[in-house]
Amino acid sequence: MTQIAPNVFPTLRGQQYMNLVTYRKSGEAVSTPVWFAEANGRIYLFTNGETGKVKRIRNNPQVEVCAADARGKAHGALEHGHATIVSGAEASAADAALTRKYGLIKRLFSLVARLRGQTAVYIAVSPLFHMPVMRDA
Repeated sequence: MTQIAPNVFPTLRGQQYMNLVTYRKSGEAVSTPVWFAEANGRIYLFTNGETGKVKRIRNNPQVEVCAADARGKAHGALEHGHATIVSGAEASAADAALTRKYGLIKRLFSLVARLRGQTAVYIAVSPLFHMPVMRDA
């Protein structure tokens, strides 16, 4: 498994699933359990390009993540992040990281999606670091 920088989404270390919380235009939170892989200080996931989470991320890249089980039952603290839809070399790296982590089952999911004519979209989630606010003395 690929290592990431210390303290980057620490609650996800060693987990198989996470909840990805995205936001509708109304501000309503939508939580979705997803597979993920860690690489280069980011979390990567893949999905069909027509899903609601892709549309919501395009409208609002602010997300939250937390460890979860396959059914989406959270078992960790929420951590804030910024989601980006990636392409090219970064999407290839994301696919490789996910394939390393999930192996044959990931390959089968990808094959079935391609046979159905679905387009895979890769999403990178970077942590949001809270900077201290500087105040005038």
